[in-house]
Amino acid sequence: MIIDWKRESPVLGIDEYARILFEQNAKDITVYEKIYPIVVNEASELYDFISGSALVPYFERMSESIQVEFTMEFKRRIAQKFPKSPAFYAFKRIVISAKF
Repeated sequence: MIIDWKRESPVLGIDEYARILFEQNAKDITVYEKIYPIVVNEASELYDFISGSALVPYFERMSESIQVEFTMEFKRRIAQKFPKSPAFYAFKRIVISAKF
């Protein structure tokens, strides 16, 4: 069971990455957020996509029985948030480029 634990995101905002590059004397700085559309026929497919990376730190802290319960609830919430088919999920990534 997860007790008093919150995963802190290791990802900075795009302005922070630009500032860090500037402070390191980078030139031609480009930092932007890109959305890769994930389109699935069933909301349960989103669980498969998300669980492969984002849920790993949570599962590492859960017993097997809690993982089963968590998975059922997570899938229920995904189905509630994405009731239509096909479902669109905005998979966000930060793209960074600079010259030194």
